Amino acid sequence: MKKDYIEDCHGGGETDFIERFWTARWAEKGINPADLRASDEWKAIKPFMDKLPANANILDAGCGTGEWTVWLAAMGHDVTGADISAATVAKLQAMFPGNKFIIADVRSLDAQDGSFNAVISWGVFEHYEAGFGQPLKETLRMLKPGGYLFMSVPFHNPRHLIRDVLSDCFRRPPARPEQAHGKLRFYQWRMTRNELANELLIAGFEVCGIRPIHVAQGISRFLNLDLKLASFPLLYRVAFKAARMTKPLFRPVSHMILACARKPE
Repeated sequence: MKKDYIEDCHGGGETDFIERFWTARWAEKGINPADLRASDEWKAIKPFMDKLPANANILDAGCGTGEWTVWLAAMGHDVTGADISAATVAKLQAMFPGNKFIIADVRSLDAQDGSFNAVISWGVFEHYEAGFGQPLKETLRMLKPGGYLFMSVPFHNPRHLIRDVLSDCFRRPPARPEQAHGKLRFYQWRMTRNELANELLIAGFEVCGIRPIHVAQGISRFLNLDLKLASFPLLYRVAFKAARMTKPLFRPVSHMILACARKPE
């Protein structure tokens, strides 16, 4: 596991920072419901979703702009979208009054034991510095026996591993973290597939599978951040197109990994 940090001059506790950061991010992105059948996430979880009852109770933990909540509900499921951003939840409630959205922290939700057939959580659990233990424990509690957890986290892939080794070897760290650029704070964990599998096993889940996703985003970051092609738009486009044509070769630089796990019967 590897920590990433971010500049933050506002201060406050971790929960305040997470709500503030993601409220701004979702406001910038906007709320645009989408057909998610072509997404990497849906392709990975569909075989397991097909095993759920027709009107499954599903929690979208850290629902963000709510597209998964709205889309799965339109498929006939009973879906609750939960997010820590009060402003975002208020927008979602106003835009989609027929859907259920609540303000909640995924580490502690007001839900009974065994409430859900499935929990989805895309890019959420990694933002708690204390680690994955509490969110996973809470998720296990809320799932019905045999229920599924689908989650994604940033992939600590070979590109990151090489960069981190080079950085540790050739860059002198600041005496104090705040001397790097400004005031820094924890942002997220990056994980290998084995590390994520171990966290799930420790929490009591059965691991059904873990796979890299968002390879195109990983290719873009590799070309721009590592090869520094951002200043050469034409060269970047040619290189990106060539990389996409040989996409399987670039799975090791995928941006995220997605885990499918199951609560034992």
